[in-house]
Amino acid sequence: MYYRELEPKKRKEMLPVLCSEEPDDGANGYRRFLLEKRYEDPRDPSHEVDNFLFQCVNFLQFSKTPRFFQKKARRQILQILDQLGFSKAEEYSEAGEKALYWEIRNAAARYFDSCRGAEYKRMFGVMSSSDEQKRNQMTLDAWDMSRGTALRLGLEKELALWCRAVMDEHSVQYEKAAESYLAVEKSRRS
Repeated sequence: MYYRELEPKKRKEMLPVLCSEEPDDGANGYRRFLLEKRYEDPRDPSHEVDNFLFQCVNFLQFSKTPRFFQKKARRQILQILDQLGFSKAEEYSEAGEKALYWEIRNAAARYFDSCRGAEYKRMFGVMSSSDEQKRNQMTLDAWDMSRGTALRLGLEKELALWCRAVMDEHSVQYEKAAESYLAVEKSRRS
C-alpha cells in the first residue's frame, strides 16, 4: 500500500506507522533514508520536491546525450545515483535493494500517472493527445528514461535496478504495455 501511494504527504505519514506496526525486514532505516532523500530539498527543507520523479524526467534527456558529452553525462548519472542513496542499498542487502526497487517503481508510477491527464498535450502543448497517443508516448518515455539512458551511456550494470523497476511499472500501466515496451526496445536498438 505504501509503495502504491503516489501522494508524498500521505507517504510521509504512512511510513512511520508501517515501521512501527509491521515487522522490520532490516531495511526500515533505509526506507526512512530514501524518503528523506526523495522528498527533501537540501537547500530549502520547506520546498516540496520529488527528487526521484525529477530524475525520471532528467534521464529522458540523458538518453539523447550527444556522443561528445557522454563521458560527462556518465559521471553526472553516477553522482545522481549516489546522491539519491543507491549505493547505501548494499548496506541493507536484499531488503535494501527491494526497498530501492519499489521506491523507483513508485516514482515511475507517479510519472506515468501524469501522462494520463488532459494536460498531457502534444505539438508544443497545443493539441490534446488521444489515449493511444498518450500510451505510445508513455512507452517511449519509459524506454528512454531507463534502457535508452543505460545503453546510450554504457551504464547497463549501474542502472540495471532502475531499468527493471521502470520497465516493471510501465508493464502494469495498460494492457499490452510490456509488448509495446519490447517493440520500442527492438526498434530503438536496430
